[in-house]
Amino acid sequence: MKTQRATKTGIHVSPDDLFVASVRHNAGRPPEVLTYQRIPLPPGLGWDAPEMPDFLRTTLGDTIGPSRGTNLWATLSTSSTHIRSVRFPRTGRRQVANAAFWSLKREVPFEPLENVFDFRTERDVIEDATNKTVL
Repeated sequence: MKTQRATKTGIHVSPDDLFVASVRHNAGRPPEVLTYQRIPLPPGLGWDAPEMPDFLRTTLGDTIGPSRGTNLWATLSTSSTHIRSVRFPRTGRRQVANAAFWSLKREVPFEPLENVFDFRTERDVIEDATNKTVL
C-alpha cells in the first residue's frame, strides 16, 4: 500500500521580498516543514523588471527544487488585499458561493462592482452545536 504524500509550497510576495514555505503532508503523521525562508529582492530589481522571471526561476528552483508533484500557491502583499476567514452555516454545494458572499458582506461591507471576491472552502466545523463551513 502506498503512503500518500503531498507537498504544498506557499510563496508570499511582498514589495521587497519573497517568503517561501514548503510543507509535506504524510498520511497519519503531522505535517513536516521542509522550507521556510525569506528571500530579499536584489537592490534595484522591481517586479516589472525584465530580469524578474529569471530571478524567480533561479531563486525558487534553488529554494524548493523541482516543482513536479508540488502544489504551489501564492499571495500578494498589497494595501488593497484583504484576506480573512469566514464561517457560515453549512449549505448545499450550489449555495456555498451565495452564502459565502453574503456572510462576508455582513462582516465587512464592500462594493461588489469595485472588488474581487474569491474564496476557497477550508473545512467544516461544529460551532455552538451548528455545522458550519469555514472559508
